[in-house]
Amino acid sequence: MALGEKDDWTGVKHCRELAEGYSRAGGKTTVKICPDSMQGFDVDPAHYTQHRLQMAENYSQCTIWVEEDGKPSFADKRFCAFNDPEMFAELRETCVTKGASVGTNPEERKAAVSDLLEFPDSTIGK
Repeated sequence: MALGEKDDWTGVKHCRELAEGYSRAGGKTTVKICPDSMQGFDVDPAHYTQHRLQMAENYSQCTIWVEEDGKPSFADKRFCAFNDPEMFAELRETCVTKGASVGTNPEERKAAVSDLLEFPDSTIGK
C-alpha cells in the first residue's frame, strides 16, 4: 500500500490497520507512507491539481467491519452489502463529515510508480 501521509479523505489509520490484520492472518503486506502527500498524490500532475472538495462525503472517521461471511457491520449492526442504503444512512448520522483534500505530489508519484514496477520482481517466486 502506498498511502499519503496527509490523506484526510481515506486516511492512513484504517488502511494501516487493514494491512496489519492481513499480516496477522498470514498474508504479506508492505505499507509505505508517502510524506507530504494527500489523496490522489499518484495522479499525473498534468491532469490534476491540488484542491479542496467541500461537499465530498468523508468516511475517514468511520470503521466498518467485514464479518466472516463477507458482509459489513457498523456500530453492532450487520448489513446486507457494502452498498446497503441503511448502512450509509447510519454512517451519515454518526461519523461522516464533509470535505476532503486532493492533489498530486510529483516526487511521490514517481517513487510509487517505481515501487509498482519493482513489485513483481521482488515478490514472485519468493
